[in-house]
Amino acid sequence: MSDSPVLDSLDQKILALLQRDGRMAYTEMARRLDVAEGTVRKRVSRLLDEGIVHVVGIVDPTYLGRTVTAIVGVRTEGRDVEDVVAEVRTWDEVRYAAACAGTYDFILEVVVGSNEELYDFLTRRLRATPGVVGSDTSLVMKTVKKRHEWKGA
Repeated sequence: MSDSPVLDSLDQKILALLQRDGRMAYTEMARRLDVAEGTVRKRVSRLLDEGIVHVVGIVDPTYLGRTVTAIVGVRTEGRDVEDVVAEVRTWDEVRYAAACAGTYDFILEVVVGSNEELYDFLTRRLRATPGVVGSDTSLVMKTVKKRHEWKGA
């Protein structure tokens, strides 16, 4: 991507601190990085404005009773994949959706409360969606790394 902003060493250090604690005070970041608080404030503001970082609360679905997670690869035919994805991504059970190249047209991360709910999702909801011709499902047994723990370069 040629329009990607260039991140210098200070930006990268700020991002690392935000990944560990998205609510860390600017004064604390400035102390740790040995820079002025105003510098940190301006850098964080730019990182937010440019969409480089998003500071949000990430809810663990198990605390909402959604203890079953599955990765579902979906194949489509006869309907524009963008239209199918636009529909599926609005469903509450879908935590993540990505268009793909390869075996599947898109991949879903689905979180539900039970295997019965997963069965209903797959057989009654996903299969009934116009354009969906098949899917393969893998049950997540244990999560060993979460997205917000990604360190980048």
